[in-house]
Amino acid sequence: MISMQYANNTIQLKNLFSMVLFYSFLVGMLCLHISCKQEPSLDTHLAQLKDYDYGQSREILTEVDGNIQNTLKSKENLSSLEQKLDRFLESDASLASKQFICRQLALIGSEKSLPVLSELIADSATFEMARYALEKIPDTKVDDLLRKTLENSSGTQRLALINTVGLRRDSKAVPLLEKMMSDPDVPAASAAVSALGAIADDASIHILKNAFQVPATPLHRDIMAAYLSCAERLQTKGDLDKAYTIFNEIYEKADNNYFRSGALRGMLFCDRENAGDQIAAILLSSDIPMQSAAIQTLILMPEINNIAQIAEMLPRLSPPVQVQLMAALGDFRNPSIPKTAVGLLKSKIQVVRIAAIRSLAKTGGQDIIDDLAAIAAAGNADEQTAAREGLYLLQGAGVDQAFVSGLSTSEKPIQIELIYAIRERQINSARDIIISYTEHSDNDTRLAAIQCLATIGIPENLPGFITELLNSESDKTASAWEQTIVDIARRIPENEQPAQFILEKYRTLEQPAGKSTLIRVMGKLRDPSSLPLILNELKSGQADIQYACIQALNNWQADSFNDDQILNELLRLNQSYDDARKATLTLRAYLYLTAIVGRNNPDHALKYYKESAKYVKQIAEKRMLLSGLQAIKSIESFQMAAGYVEDSEIWLEAESTIINLAPALLTRYRDEVKTNLERIIKKSTNAQHIEEAKEILNK
Repeated sequence: MISMQYANNTIQLKNLFSMVLFYSFLVGMLCLHISCKQEPSLDTHLAQLKDYDYGQSREILTEVDGNIQNTLKSKENLSSLEQKLDRFLESDASLASKQFICRQLALIGSEKSLPVLSELIADSATFEMARYALEKIPDTKVDDLLRKTLENSSGTQRLALINTVGLRRDSKAVPLLEKMMSDPDVPAASAAVSALGAIADDASIHILKNAFQVPATPLHRDIMAAYLSCAERLQTKGDLDKAYTIFNEIYEKADNNYFRSGALRGMLFCDRENAGDQIAAILLSSDIPMQSAAIQTLILMPEINNIAQIAEMLPRLSPPVQVQLMAALGDFRNPSIPKTAVGLLKSKIQVVRIAAIRSLAKTGGQDIIDDLAAIAAAGNADEQTAAREGLYLLQGAGVDQAFVSGLSTSEKPIQIELIYAIRERQINSARDIIISYTEHSDNDTRLAAIQCLATIGIPENLPGFITELLNSESDKTASAWEQTIVDIARRIPENEQPAQFILEKYRTLEQPAGKSTLIRVMGKLRDPSSLPLILNELKSGQADIQYACIQALNNWQADSFNDDQILNELLRLNQSYDDARKATLTLRAYLYLTAIVGRNNPDHALKYYKESAKYVKQIAEKRMLLSGLQAIKSIESFQMAAGYVEDSEIWLEAESTIINLAPALLTRYRDEVKTNLERIIKKSTNAQHIEEAKEILNK
């Protein structure tokens, strides 16, 4: 018994040992697999990069960049990474690959890269890539190298180095740059001036100040720009007093309005406390360019504390300045602005009046509604447009209510403008009042109210509006009610049957005229729930109602249509009509609905096109047929289109249809498609069709 137990234990231990060995083997293989799958190292990718050239795949650049980004995650590896990149630049690698590595050094380089970069910048072939890297490395020894290189440079390299020392704001380069200002090479002298403006230290400012005092020099414009740049640099650093002094000097002495404008803007920003008074003084001057600059700066200074004083100056300014200033004041909120703008509504200059209207739209409140409405009602096209836009955009507490309450106290033209504004502003609280105005004695006011309800009306109003439509005494009123009903009903989700109110009313009617009216409305609503009624009326034999149904179906702008019975009935009616106009409209409705069928069921649509083809006689119907066939990628539709190529009325559209269908059919029906395309190439007089047919065959 003991021996058997011992044997069993021994077997279990052996099995366990075997399992351990097996899993150890699996783990070892997995580790080996992972090690084999490790991403190639930076060294491997750098070796592959050496032969890279412009125009080749950038994949290796992406790989090296990824290696470098991974290395950057550990600061301890930065020095080793820089050494590898430096060694790469010392190798016989291609120029394109070295340029890429220099761009990387611009991100991570230090003074350790100076030896190799100094070699590269001395070589015209690698100068630019080395300069790019050096420009980004923040070390004073780089500045020393760049200055030394600059002293011995010429041509375009010299210009590039001047720009670089300027960008690096190397103060030690100022004496060298001052000397270069007198260089007979004008581009180099100009670049030196710009570099001094970028450095903007005390020495640079002193040099540029002295140069600015001498106006009649070829570089004077460059000197003004650099001197202004110094002031802007000081302003950015917060040295406002020194910056203001330079700005003021340029403003007072410059002979160029561009620089004077920049200087004025700088002065105003440096002395914000007194900026408002300065702007006011300039506006009262006769210096038109500076008036414009002052107004442009005003827009950027919402904290100006004398806006009321500036606004009250408007009547004393010239018309161009009035227009500019009112546009700028639109962003401020001060009661003096609309008060003054209202006075300018009576200006003799139209552009001033329009500017005042636009200013009031931004700054006014309910108290200027009557003024704007009166201008809108007066009928002058440009001013009317501006006034209406102002009424629609007017903001402020109580403005909407003022539009509503003003209806009862205003004259007819003003009432109409207020109703227009209520519509555009969608003031729903005015709904009941506007409904009461649909019974107004004045026809224009009544029409405006009906049109307004298209926006603020709700589905619950539809039964009453439908009754008004049916009782309309004029075509204009009926048309307005019809459009209002359609607009409101279309806001009802399709699954809630937007035509339900029409259908309910329809069932109560007896007169054909009323029924015809509502059927036309149903057509514009595109509600499938009304199709059974339309089908029934198509079969009814009542001519006027049938015709209304056909009109409705011609307006059926739905995404889908699948009523076979209606299509069959339309085709039957087309054959039964002696009246050519009715027959034509019926066939067009048939073709129009078939095109909708084709969006979702091309094969089904093709059946209908085949059934109607023999009845299609007029050019318009032929075009509808061919247009529909283009959406059906089948050999049958292709063959139908080909049958019209010899038709002198429609050959152009037939060729277009063939060309559109051919690419989808060429592989499967090559011979037939090829024959028709070759016929176009041989016989067509349309150059574009010939080229398109050739292109399809060549592919």
